[in-house]
Amino acid sequence: MATLHANGGAVSSPSNGGPIDTISSLDFGVIHQMLGLMKGSCATIGQQSKTIDEQSARVTMLGPSKESLKHQVEELEREIRSTRDKHDKGIEHFRSTVKDKMKETIARQMKNDIEAQIRKQVAEQVNARLAVHIRRHLPVPLKDQVEESRRQIEEVKQAFQNSEARRMNSGLKTNHLDETLAIVLKRDGTRSALWPENLRSLFAYTPEQVRDLMAEYGLGGNGDRERNINKFMAHIGVSFPLLWVSVPGVGSGSAATSPVVNGRT
Repeated sequence: MATLHANGGAVSSPSNGGPIDTISSLDFGVIHQMLGLMKGSCATIGQQSKTIDEQSARVTMLGPSKESLKHQVEELEREIRSTRDKHDKGIEHFRSTVKDKMKETIARQMKNDIEAQIRKQVAEQVNARLAVHIRRHLPVPLKDQVEESRRQIEEVKQAFQNSEARRMNSGLKTNHLDETLAIVLKRDGTRSALWPENLRSLFAYTPEQVRDLMAEYGLGGNGDRERNINKFMAHIGVSFPLLWVSVPGVGSGSAATSPVVNGRT
């Protein structure tokens, strides 16, 4: 291999006899220029490398080292874990608190409901036992007794009124056929719609009217118009009995017979 001197001098050939002619034919000026350029590039690269080293040193001075960064990352991870643990514990405490509050609320509500049910059942049992004792000592409730007393009073009033009406009707004679009859009330305390105004009106009733009148007063009736009229007259207090005789030449109905008092006209 050929060796070039730095000053551009002669070239020594190796002992093995390299191609000297080829080397000698090179333009040493160009080579020298290229070497200069290479030197300049090396210098530039060296300067850039120096600048990079300086900047690295400056970054190292300004910023943390890898170990410091690793330590900071580990510290941050520990903080995150601690924060997460605190958060989890806070959530668990909140859940436990809410659960306890709910238990207390539910227990309080159930207690109120149970107490209300107990009060209701006690009141029902007391009322039931009180009713039993009242029935033992007062077989008929006071309200029923009052109603019964009122009913009895009304019955007494009705009986008195009917008794007074019968007394007045007992004074009627055969010459009083047009006298107004004193009203005898029915069992329900009302006046019958078929009530006759006087005896003459009663004597003019048809058999059907007489039967209906007897039914309203609960007097029955055997279907015989004349007997039914006598029975009704006795019920309302008229004291004289009637005998019925046929009237010749008159058709059937209310005018077919005529009342006679004890055989007297």
